[in-house]
Amino acid sequence: MQHPIQKLRGFWLLFFLTAGCMSTQGLFGFDSGVYGGISATDSWKEHFPEVADANIAGITSSCFSLGAFVGCLVTLFWLGDKLGRRWTIMTGMIINTVSVLLQVTAFSLPQMIVGRVINGFGIGITSSTAPAFQAECSPAHVRGRLVVLGSLTNTFGVWIAGWVNFGIIYASGDVTWRFPLALQYIFIIIPCMILPFVPESPRWLFFKGREEEGLLALSKFHNDEISSEVVQKESASMLEAIYSERENHLPFMDILRCKDSTQNLRRMLLGCFSMVFQQLSGVNGLGYYMPTLLEDIGLSGVASRGFTAGYNTMYMLSAFACLLIIDRAGRRPMLFGGSIGMTAAYLLAAFSILGFQKNPDIKTPLQKLTIASFFIYYFCYGITYAKLPWVILSELPSVSNRTAAAGAATATNWMGSFIVTQFTPPGIENLNTWGFYLLFACFCLSYLPLTYLFYPETMNRTLEDIDEIFLRSKSIFVFQDKVLTQKARPQYLIDREAERIAAMQNARMEQGKADSIHHVENSPKV
Repeated sequence: MQHPIQKLRGFWLLFFLTAGCMSTQGLFGFDSGVYGGISATDSWKEHFPEVADANIAGITSSCFSLGAFVGCLVTLFWLGDKLGRRWTIMTGMIINTVSVLLQVTAFSLPQMIVGRVINGFGIGITSSTAPAFQAECSPAHVRGRLVVLGSLTNTFGVWIAGWVNFGIIYASGDVTWRFPLALQYIFIIIPCMILPFVPESPRWLFFKGREEEGLLALSKFHNDEISSEVVQKESASMLEAIYSERENHLPFMDILRCKDSTQNLRRMLLGCFSMVFQQLSGVNGLGYYMPTLLEDIGLSGVASRGFTAGYNTMYMLSAFACLLIIDRAGRRPMLFGGSIGMTAAYLLAAFSILGFQKNPDIKTPLQKLTIASFFIYYFCYGITYAKLPWVILSELPSVSNRTAAAGAATATNWMGSFIVTQFTPPGIENLNTWGFYLLFACFCLSYLPLTYLFYPETMNRTLEDIDEIFLRSKSIFVFQDKVLTQKARPQYLIDREAERIAAMQNARMEQGKADSIHHVENSPKV
């Protein structure tokens, strides 16, 4: 008997697949957001007195990112292309189920650290696979929005965590941290109820030589027959791109030596550096320590948590705005705007805090400026760099290296998160708060020329178009080539798609003739 989800086709099938991928990202966001609040509770400090040491507090916080980094590497080098997209995600969910139990029942700091490391490991697996699964199953004209929608749930998780943290201010005892940690199970149950019953990625099935299963999956996503023109044309385009890539396929180490014509190393590095940009914008340094940072400028504990929840709300609303504009504004223009906006916000915060330190008499106006600067930052970050790197890493790699490249990029993200989270407290101590923000302003400003020089536009391109882009463009600089930077789909790529479809249809006709001749030659003689 079929599960109800297995009977779905078209819109509703894509809806449930998106919901499953969204929930994995929600777990990622909730865990990232909830820790900053529970680690500031009196019960947490009493239960784990070791965290009074700043270095141990940093390790307890950042070990999650270290576990996620390892999870991404496992996906990159082993797990991702062996199990398929669905069951790789489900493996991560099973690991998360165990890790949350370890955290909720923790009675010592080592158990909590082990639980956080294992939790990070599972999330590293899911966070590097879910965007690729979503991108490979989504139509080109809504792909960016659906990948962002998955990432938006990450932001929703952070937002929920902020208000959970605010809601437990007046509670006491271990419930102030055990209960928030247990809420992670909500985000684990949803994908476990959905993803085992949706089809596998058609592109992954085609790449593995399972053409009949791939055609069936593609027909379900299109809500059409296998023999329909749209399914036949899209499968022909996918298969021709895959066959072409197989002809030029090289071992991973040769890819690292830049010996492949499809420039997989370049594509992987663009994804990795987009994650570097995201982390060096300082969002995790702010997120984990925001209540403490606000208390440092003179706000009370209640006010600092209230503003932290407010920032998370701004973050969520701006991320939702990203969903509305990403497939209209283009990837490159949004990256430009985000770089300028975050730089301005950090400069405002840095000079406000510097002014506050030099002129304590004007404390209140400068407090307001600092608070406002963080609202500006979260708006600019949420609408651009919070989501765009996840879209970029899901779009740029080829089908044979999509999971590996996503794993490498996500591993870079988690290592960046580990570094920023670990060194934010000592960085603030040594550079002073305003100097630390000035450093982040310099990072954000540097993204402007780097994006202009190296990142192609991927809006309105199919994933096979992107393969063509890197076959065509051998220079690492994109700004001189209109095909690589314009928002509209170039005619060159439309023509190449028609050529791929024609080539595959001709190949199918030749195969059909060969099969017919073989059948006649081997028919019984009368």
